[in-house]
Amino acid sequence: MISKKEVREFKKDPKTGKKVMVFTLDDGQKLTVAELCIKLKCTMACSRARLNKTSDPEKIFSKVRVSNQKRDTVFVAREHLFNPRTWCEDPLVKLMLKK
Repeated sequence: MISKKEVREFKKDPKTGKKVMVFTLDDGQKLTVAELCIKLKCTMACSRARLNKTSDPEKIFSKVRVSNQKRDTVFVAREHLFNPRTWCEDPLVKLMLKK
C-alpha cells in the first residue's frame, strides 16, 4: 500500500480551471473522482468514498451495489388535511374541549 501523501496530488482541471485531486492506485493508475464516477456509473459521493478508503484497484473497481429500497410517498387527499379555520367545528374536538 502506498502512503497517503503519495496517493494524493493535485492537477488543474482543463474544463473548470479548478484544482482537482488525483489519486494514485497501487498498480500506478491515476484517477480523479469524476473519472471513476464515469467508469463505474455511480455517484460522485460513492467514487470519492472508495478513493478515500483504499488504493486497491480491485476494491475500487468492484461492482456498485444499487439499493432497491424506495421510499413510499404518502399522498393525503386535500379533503383529509387539517384545516386551521374549521378545526373547532369538529364534534369530537368540541367534546374534548367541553371539560
